[in-house]
Amino acid sequence: MFDNLASVDTSRTNWRIKIRVTRIWPKSTDNGNIFRGMNLILLDSEDFHVHAFAIPEIWNGIANIIAEGNLYEFFNFTVIEATGPLRPVSSNYMIRLNQLTTVNHLFGYPVFIPRNKFELSDIEQINDFATLSDTNGNATYAIDVVGVVETIEPVNVIQTHYGPRQFIRFTLYDGSYIKVTVWNQLLEDLDPILEDNVEHPHIVILADIIHYLEALDSSKSSWRIRVRVTRIWASRSNDGNTFLGMNLILLDAQNYHVCAFVVPYVWEVFQNIFTEGNCYDINSFTTTQATGKLRPVSSNMMINFNQNTTVYHMDNQPNIVPFHKFELKDIAEVYDIARSYVPDEIPTYAIDVAGVVKDIEPVSVIQTIIGDRYMLHFSLSDGRHSIKVVLSDDEILMLDQIRNGNFDNPPIIIFASCRAHIFEGNVILKCIQSSRIYIDPPYKGAIVMRQRLIDEGLYEEQKDYP
Repeated sequence: MFDNLASVDTSRTNWRIKIRVTRIWPKSTDNGNIFRGMNLILLDSEDFHVHAFAIPEIWNGIANIIAEGNLYEFFNFTVIEATGPLRPVSSNYMIRLNQLTTVNHLFGYPVFIPRNKFELSDIEQINDFATLSDTNGNATYAIDVVGVVETIEPVNVIQTHYGPRQFIRFTLYDGSYIKVTVWNQLLEDLDPILEDNVEHPHIVILADIIHYLEALDSSKSSWRIRVRVTRIWASRSNDGNTFLGMNLILLDAQNYHVCAFVVPYVWEVFQNIFTEGNCYDINSFTTTQATGKLRPVSSNMMINFNQNTTVYHMDNQPNIVPFHKFELKDIAEVYDIARSYVPDEIPTYAIDVAGVVKDIEPVSVIQTIIGDRYMLHFSLSDGRHSIKVVLSDDEILMLDQIRNGNFDNPPIIIFASCRAHIFEGNVILKCIQSSRIYIDPPYKGAIVMRQRLIDEGLYEEQKDYP
């Protein structure tokens, strides 16, 4: 007697099923060095499929038996409720293989189990079905899409923290169009198309769709993104006494970044989840046109989290998502930008500037109507031009590593989201709420500047920094 997959639940473990394994993929750490287990999709004769998982110790015992497309008998396993984002199937339960599970390859079993099952959405409907939740609103499903492959671009390579990564872009068409980006090992799935010189349409089925930040608009709220949080800061009233909300800069695998805002009562839900530098799967949020002054990124869209937003920390951090993006301006450009402002104008965008820290002056104290203010002045130079920088009060702490460190060479910093300001006829840089100083960052703009300064004899060869 065999059980149907649709009948399995958490009530017992002595289930016995006959299934086809339609898909297998590993779960690994972000750098791929640590194997965490193997995922399987199981499909039965009733055309019902579930997601199964085997930890490394269990998988090692059955790895030589199981292959995609084959039929098997599974007996004795645990069933748990399916949770987490981007589930590959819509079943409410998930199977976990354990030490008591037996797996038998069915060589002569009648072949009336389908080869695959897909829960297809039309491309035109993707905006409506991109995020599906369970009754608690806390589970999200991936999407399967079918279409004709068109406009295949050449394979590209980008440098990431973990080395070079390959990707390819193409258009998928079913009467409507959508852009697709395929990374790394999945490129092998496209080899039959890439190696085929015959001019005829190729139809493919894609599973697990994620939206890129550049595609966001205000047409809907059922977006799903995978991003790295590169910066977090609070918005406060002018007197600093009222917390207005929390800001985040989100960066995706296409090196596109946007600013997100979270009102206080929503932030209470997420404040223990978000950490700078980590990657997250974020679902269901609104987008609006970016407004206001001194915006930290140039994107025209802004994300707003709300009560329907779900956020999942990605234990396996995607190594294709950069750690930072800066929209760097040369110091000479900063002078031109600052002098283009009319008096008392607050610019639309903040500025990112890179340079060598020089001429750090002692901290001074000035008297103001609200009490003593602590001020620090230094210069930022790119070897051709220099500009004055002024930090005040707690902002000075961002330079403590330099002030208290012993650097063989003057450190290069990226002063992110600063404001260029004219004071007594001189252009200076100063902080705003979103400002951050990054010291000797492993970022291309800083690395290129250091090498140019070395080539021009203005900087010694690279040494180890504390």
